[in-house]
Amino acid sequence: MEGVYITPLMDFLVLGKIPDFSQCTSQSPIRIWGEFAEVLEHCMLFGESDAIDFLWRQSGLNPNDCIVTLNPRKINENFLNELHNQCAEFRGPRFNLGVNIIDPVLIPDLADVIRQGKINTLSLVATDLQSESLNCLAATFGQVGEELTVKYATFDMQSEKSFAESLAGSTSLKKMRLDLCDLGPSKGMNFVHGMSRNKSVTALTLFRSPIEESSNNGCGFLLKNNSNLKSINIRVDSMTGTDADAIVAGALHNTSVQCLSVGGTNSSQSSLNYPEMLFNLVKKNCTLTTLKIPVNLLSDKDYASLAEHMNGNTSLIYLELNENRRMPSDVKKTIDNILDRNFYMQSGRYLKKAGEAFDPRGVVGDGLAGTGALISHFMLANSSSVYEFADTLAVVELSMAEQAKNAIGAINASANSSASPPVTTTTTTDLAHQTTTTTTTTTTTMSESSSRGSESS
Repeated sequence: MEGVYITPLMDFLVLGKIPDFSQCTSQSPIRIWGEFAEVLEHCMLFGESDAIDFLWRQSGLNPNDCIVTLNPRKINENFLNELHNQCAEFRGPRFNLGVNIIDPVLIPDLADVIRQGKINTLSLVATDLQSESLNCLAATFGQVGEELTVKYATFDMQSEKSFAESLAGSTSLKKMRLDLCDLGPSKGMNFVHGMSRNKSVTALTLFRSPIEESSNNGCGFLLKNNSNLKSINIRVDSMTGTDADAIVAGALHNTSVQCLSVGGTNSSQSSLNYPEMLFNLVKKNCTLTTLKIPVNLLSDKDYASLAEHMNGNTSLIYLELNENRRMPSDVKKTIDNILDRNFYMQSGRYLKKAGEAFDPRGVVGDGLAGTGALISHFMLANSSSVYEFADTLAVVELSMAEQAKNAIGAINASANSSASPPVTTTTTTDLAHQTTTTTTTTTTTMSESSSRGSESS
């Protein structure tokens, strides 16, 4: 029909086509992508409100249980209006939204949508955003639901302050990544101070988004003042000895970060006191499980001292240094064994917790809990080789199964104690004489035998 625009809604009504969402996850919340999300995105770009309502009805999905991934090449006014309408609905879905190109005139509308609290994750490419537009959006970054990614943003003083204040008041944001961002004239100080007051973000990645290290700024300051972060991943083009000192000093005062990964290319200017600070970190910090930092230990004595201080550490399971020379083989073996020992000790703790929760009556649970302790003690005694652990793993599994079997038998025996004595029937067949003999034996419990013995006496 020439001159007639076939809308998505007409397509549904005429062809009966409902996009496939079988590939979407069945877990709660339901994460929707692929054909279903693409059709929904197409309807939003063309402002097809009726088609969107029809799509949700025919899918049988409850929008309130769904997270929809949308990544339009360019956001237009129709898209934002439909996004605003769906976010405004009490039973509307949440969205993982990618923003690549957007007209600056629409930035305030996008900020309003983010404030509605239905944007689960936001990925923003800010290459063409001017300072005014970036400032408008930065003030809402802390209201993103779970994860924020910002790329190629150039912050001025005002937009960085807006960003910092938004982060300080955030209660929902969990993960944040800044890629190739310029954090303004303060060299990241406003951002760092905002993050120091944040109580929700647990994972931070800074990829080539430099922050100046000083007594009042930088990753070291953040480590000292934020007790909520679990993971910090920083990739910088250059890492000086002063930078490394500040980061390790901050980690010495931190009790929450489990993964600290710092990547750099220039660590040749390490200060003389740095090795001792690293030794104190691996000795005193009981939280770090992963430590990756570009530092050069220049002597065999330094490496030996590192291994000695690590011996009492029970949390670290991964260590990576930017070595400018090969670590002595005996020291490397010692450190590897300590890391392996810690890994299996932690595995033992997890098994113990699982065992304690396995049976609320505590019968089987005690047996499994003991298995965790068994693994831990075994690895402490045999930390010279990881592979020795595998040789006894089957024995441990058999022990767990046997303990469970015995415990279940004890439960059954206790439940049947008031019933008649169990009867065991044994059938023996003599093939040579074609005869069959059946023997029936009545088994008494230990308590019954003791009772009869006291009566006879």
